[in-house]
Amino acid sequence: VIAMLSAETAAVRTGGASQLDTAFVDALAEVAENSDLEPAFRAQILQLPGEADIAREIGADIDPDAIATARKRLTAMIAERTGSRLAGVAESMAVTGEFSPDAASAGRRALANAALALTVGGGAPEAVARVVARYETADNMTDRLAALSILAANALDERFAALDAFYQRYRNDPLVLDKWLTLEALVPAETTLDRVRELTRHPNISMANPNRARSLVGGFAANQTQFNRAD
Repeated sequence: VIAMLSAETAAVRTGGASQLDTAFVDALAEVAENSDLEPAFRAQILQLPGEADIAREIGADIDPDAIATARKRLTAMIAERTGSRLAGVAESMAVTGEFSPDAASAGRRALANAALALTVGGGAPEAVARVVARYETADNMTDRLAALSILAANALDERFAALDAFYQRYRNDPLVLDKWLTLEALVPAETTLDRVRELTRHPNISMANPNRARSLVGGFAANQTQFNRAD
């Protein structure tokens, strides 16, 4: 997969033909649907290489914007070709009853969230609505944070209300506040730098606190496109 994304990055930079393989996308959906495999294993298979992973594979003359575009092309193809199938997988993994931290339940949650993350690549309203609903109805931090991460990582407009609601709910919990700061800093949008600067002056956040500073500034340093902007 990472070799394919590296080749797609090169195609983006040169304007060449796409190197994405539809057979891979179809195989990904088949693995996601394969009930003979453990949900936790299927969730791992659905994790695509991140932008930093692709950059390490390329090794030199890195273009963060081209890498991000290549990865977006793949996620858009996945959403277009197999979005409904992946949404079905997520729905089938619903855990009923009270929250349980056992391995089987954790695996089902992981697969549901991984599948949902791949359905929003094309920005289809119904796919985004499913993620918003998962955030709003989550009865545990795993699902709530996963849904919020999907909205933030794709710079979807729905992230604004969700991020604000998350802050209002957990503003007095320092550990969760750190997660919120990191998500804010990782949004791949041109407005993120200004948002990070704004958060350094937030009345409830002290940059003298190492955890707050690391979560916000460190999170932004990991934002491949915005930290490495040409300006």
